[in-house]
Amino acid sequence: MSEQVLANSLGVTRQYVNAIVKERSTCSLETLSKIAEVLSVPIVSLFDGYQEPEAKQKVIGTIKIPNSDIVLYVSMRL
Repeated sequence: MSEQVLANSLGVTRQYVNAIVKERSTCSLETLSKIAEVLSVPIVSLFDGYQEPEAKQKVIGTIKIPNSDIVLYVSMRL
């Protein structure tokens, strides 16, 4: 997906998307959530160091981000 297509989907400028991609600007959690939605990926996958979870894990809690539909799952390796 091009920066322009992503920017159009988010309702922001291509320059803003480029600044986020190049790590010259930060964005709000709301914008980050919208980026993940447009890209059809979990929001956590947008963070450095993300790895697909291993099969043998147990969810031990959840964190709901206020004023959003974002729920983070806290898991423990078995």
